[in-house]
Amino acid sequence: MDCTPSLNTAVAQTNAIDQSGACQYAKSTNGTTGYVASLAAGCAGLAAYTEGMRLILNADTTCSTSCTLNVDTIGIRSIKKIDGVSDPSGSLIANQPQEIVYNGTVWLLMR
Repeated sequence: MDCTPSLNTAVAQTNAIDQSGACQYAKSTNGTTGYVASLAAGCAGLAAYTEGMRLILNADTTCSTSCTLNVDTIGIRSIKKIDGVSDPSGSLIANQPQEIVYNGTVWLLMR
């Protein structure tokens, strides 16, 4: 049994990536509240959503009631307020980047 620690840099969040912010930034450009976004150029394509992952979402349209997000065509997930139940209802404003965290089911708006 080999217990040597290793790091898969293809999927691991490194300090350099985290501090650059580039691979955490997603900008929606489709003009609807069914937001579609990709990670910044130069980032490896996202393979799956993982519980606890965080992104900075720059929505191009204000979410006046309910909204969803699909990053790198992985799948559509609802965006909810931090309670995980309530819709953003105006809390997610166009062109105001905001932190979101995936809880394993939905994206949580951290503000």
